[in-house]
Amino acid sequence: MSIILEKYEKAVAYEILINREYKSLDNIIFDSKVILDIGWHFWFFTAYVLLIKVGFYNNSTIKEIDKIDSIINSLQIKWDFLVHFFEPVKSYFDQAKNVLSKFENNVIFNNLWILDKNWEFNIYKPKISSQTSLYKSFMNNWDEVIKCNFITLEKYLKNKNINQIDLLKMDVEWAEFDVLLNLDEKSFGKIKAIFLEYHLLDTKQADKLDTLLTKLNNHYSKVIRVVSGYNNKLGYILCTDSGY
Repeated sequence: MSIILEKYEKAVAYEILINREYKSLDNIIFDSKVILDIGWHFWFFTAYVLLIKVGFYNNSTIKEIDKIDSIINSLQIKWDFLVHFFEPVKSYFDQAKNVLSKFENNVIFNNLWILDKNWEFNIYKPKISSQTSLYKSFMNNWDEVIKCNFITLEKYLKNKNINQIDLLKMDVEWAEFDVLLNLDEKSFGKIKAIFLEYHLLDTKQADKLDTLLTKLNNHYSKVIRVVSGYNNKLGYILCTDSGY
């Protein structure tokens, strides 16, 4: 099997799989049995999880992006864990299923998106990236509208009979406040760790960030916020209840 990555896909793969921008999550990933990968990183974050699970980076590195698929498919996964993968764009979803097909015992593929509502919405897709969103942003020129099925996190957890999420990784492009601020207390109690990217489009979202931080501090003993070095309207939040 061989895949061809476009220029933007290669850039994202480099950041995640070579530059390892999620390295701070390595110990959490390694210890996790249930991970929700809700983000716009194609299949690369889920691939990173697989690499961490087998200890790949303990002995090796990835030097050539074009060999990612062969490296991933050389892995022998024996661990009892599940990654719930979400991708709303059908072409990206199909690519993920193709590249990660041998890991069907460890990856649940979902061609839908998480929101605070359960129905079909239009989402915007830009020309040069995969940053699909409900909102037109300051970061991209949006030129395509795609219909997408959405589900609430509460309903998804109930449908899949999930009683604990060890890591919720979320990058849902300006919908993160809608999802987390409307998440019920019972569902929040199932999440041991959260890593999310937040986006501030306007003052209303800045207010929502303050409200969200209060909610997170009420649920977790450790809440770390880091403003992005690329743009002060972006940032990251890590929440845990352990020593990570």
